[in-house]
Amino acid sequence: MLLNEEVGQIVKGMPRIRRLADDITQLEAGGLAIGVYPALASIVLPRFLRDFAGRHPKARMGILPNASPRIAELTAGRQIDVGLIQAPVVDTAISCDLIFEAECVCVAPLDHAFANEAVIDPPHLAEQAFIALGRDDRTRQDIDRALVDAGISIDCRFETPFADTACALVAQGLGVSIVDPFSAARWEGQLAIHLSLLDFPVTST
Repeated sequence: MLLNEEVGQIVKGMPRIRRLADDITQLEAGGLAIGVYPALASIVLPRFLRDFAGRHPKARMGILPNASPRIAELTAGRQIDVGLIQAPVVDTAISCDLIFEAECVCVAPLDHAFANEAVIDPPHLAEQAFIALGRDDRTRQDIDRALVDAGISIDCRFETPFADTACALVAQGLGVSIVDPFSAARWEGQLAIHLSLLDFPVTST
């Protein structure tokens, strides 16, 4: 009688198990943990997830903004399923695919001396109060390297890991910065962000 009762519960649950199996097959169930570089977390990823969530209404998704090196570590340790980072990371535990490239922009207060310049190159930044991104940021590393190669010294008054924070500091007239175009776009009308960069090989991937 006990065995019959247990078997009966299993049999009753079979339709639910079949539905769950079908959902998993169609990627309709389960969870997805996504590590994402902060600049992409506020604009690029939500646009993608809007369509993805529509196609997979039962899937649960966690978004974890973090620095690119940390995202690579979490992916290698299987603590997240996928990561969106800046530039490839050399690690045998993960594979990296280039999704897109984007040139960074210089952001300055609207009334800044070079706010209307068509092109900003390293000499423009000499002796400027500069708001730098975190030292682990690939953009920061590329900028530092380009300035050293150009023999330019800048005054890094502020440092922040988030490009949006850098833009907020620029908006307060505390300096200029170089950030990704996605973060800068949120400050359109409040900052001079139409400036293109010359001799800065900076990309976001």
